[in-house]
Amino acid sequence: MSETRDQILKEAEQQLIEGGYSALNFGDIAETLDITRQTVYHHFGDKHDLAEAALDHYRREDMRVLNEHARRYAENFPALFRTVLRGLWSDLAEHDFRGFCACVEVGTQADACPSDLREDADAHQRETLTLYAELIRNSQEAGTIRSDLGAERLAREALALQMGIGEMARIIETERQADPPARDLAEQWLARIEGPNASSGSSETDA
Repeated sequence: MSETRDQILKEAEQQLIEGGYSALNFGDIAETLDITRQTVYHHFGDKHDLAEAALDHYRREDMRVLNEHARRYAENFPALFRTVLRGLWSDLAEHDFRGFCACVEVGTQADACPSDLREDADAHQRETLTLYAELIRNSQEAGTIRSDLGAERLAREALALQMGIGEMARIIETERQADPPARDLAEQWLARIEGPNASSGSSETDA
């Protein structure tokens, strides 16, 4: 991958995170990188090609990071989820609370975004749910999550909390403080589902 192409992808990814497919703009990318629009078109034939490549890059990088967390906290989903929420907060701050996930933005633009890209965004969320459910089952066996709760349901609850916290911080300014109320809800949820061995690994989240 050429340096220029890589820079274009990075800028496109930022635009997707902060505004979805409708925000993707060749002129803005060219101006930011101090290149011509023709240079952008040289690397990506049209808006769809650029969006597809940027979304694919985002998905692969996001799953790479999540899988790293999964290896570290393979049997301690509460620790993993707290790590994910800290990462979510970092992403929000990096984008000045205009967005946090390219797949959320693309997946919710039904009128503006091509269906194949929305399907890609949906596939990313389903992949996350599958990994969460697997990690929750491992954690149940290890005693860090209660064994009487359904893993698939807990995975959906976790992702709903994650997405909900992100959206609330985007929309409600008081949720952007250092210790927002929505994050307390996540802690309350974790306290409800944690198993008898959860405390043995809780300090890992601060490592």
